[in-house]
Amino acid sequence: MKVINYEAHHVMGVEHINYDLEGWHLFHIGGANGQGKSSSIKGLLMALCGRSGMDYPKPALREGEDEGWIKVKLSGSEQLHEQEHLNVELHFERKDDGSVRESFRVIDSTGEEAPEPRTLLKRLYETRAFDPMQFDKMSKAERRKVLMDVVGLDFSSFESKRKLVYETRTSVNAEAKRRQAVLKNKSLHEGVPEEKICTSRLLDELKDAEKSNSQLEIIARELAVVESGIASSVSSIEEVTQEIDRKKKHLEYKKELLKKMKQTRAAARKKIKELPKAVSLDKFRKSIAEAGDVNQKIAENEAYLAEQSEVSELIATSEKLTEDIKQLDLGQDVLLQETEWPIKGMSVDADGVLLDGLPFESACLSQRISASVNVGMALNPELRLLVCEDGSSLDVNTLKQIQAELKEKDYTMLVEVVTRTEQDEDMCAVVIKEGRVVKDRGAAKC
Repeated sequence: MKVINYEAHHVMGVEHINYDLEGWHLFHIGGANGQGKSSSIKGLLMALCGRSGMDYPKPALREGEDEGWIKVKLSGSEQLHEQEHLNVELHFERKDDGSVRESFRVIDSTGEEAPEPRTLLKRLYETRAFDPMQFDKMSKAERRKVLMDVVGLDFSSFESKRKLVYETRTSVNAEAKRRQAVLKNKSLHEGVPEEKICTSRLLDELKDAEKSNSQLEIIARELAVVESGIASSVSSIEEVTQEIDRKKKHLEYKKELLKKMKQTRAAARKKIKELPKAVSLDKFRKSIAEAGDVNQKIAENEAYLAEQSEVSELIATSEKLTEDIKQLDLGQDVLLQETEWPIKGMSVDADGVLLDGLPFESACLSQRISASVNVGMALNPELRLLVCEDGSSLDVNTLKQIQAELKEKDYTMLVEVVTRTEQDEDMCAVVIKEGRVVKDRGAAKC
């Protein structure tokens, strides 16, 4: 379906215009600034799109006028089961209180009105594709979304899964880095036994040694006493011997005492031989002191190895998540490779639209505009109409390229240009001055 004719009367800056678009592919609307060019294009958009999705002007009725209207004649559409044509009419009427009443209707070739005219037109047209220049000016994300809609790609499930995996990997990597930073301030102790030393066993051995040494000290003291007694007895015997007669009885007593002491000494010596030798207690005290240090090092080694193991697990988890991201990206790549894009060399990546593998915005203006025109045509396969409200920035070669593409796919594009010379006006289909068409090329269609 195409726009065959467009007529507007008393709409915004338009006094009266009538565009015969049949047979045109690139329709230039020329004129100086403020003469009604933009109003003529917005009037067409108002009729086809209504208030939704566009900057709907207020008021739409030309200042000082009480009535205005827009009429658009469309060719037939198989989708709408209308083989001949449709008439779209938007009417404005100023009421007594100064407000403006609008009425809208769509009439088929038999004269019948559509019950839901706006719903009917929405099946044909999307405001987003009117102006290719707007596609070029979109943000990367907006442009990417529009193109994804054109080719019917939906990466929302991929992107949500990828975002979840990516965030999980980021968290795992952060934890791994934190743990690795902790390990950098620690080290393994060399030459430390694997098992902790049992300090309670060493304490028991110390107690046994102390007990044995105590017994030896007691016996040694007893022995010393006995030795001292023996020495004293020997001295006494010498004295008694000298006074043997006088102290015979005393001597006998001393001899008996000496005999008993010798028996005691023999028993003591025998007992000393049976007991173990005295043990140095410093050895046990040193072992106990060293055991605490060794056990601390063993504990630190165990903590280090446990931390190292957890870091290794985190790194392995991160690598697995990275592989999951790669698989998700591969899935998207397969879809991208199988997608039929509006033009050859067009695609998308995670950031935006690509042309021949490079970012869309890095291409030259003519390439971007050509791509934008093709996207606009792909977005609106039913109503074959595009508009460009900033055509003055397009050079001749770009316009020729656009015209060839429009002609090949049988689309019409209205282009607004600011004219400054007669040569500028000669390239226009119509020239507007003070809201009216003052030049009309008529049959010179392209």
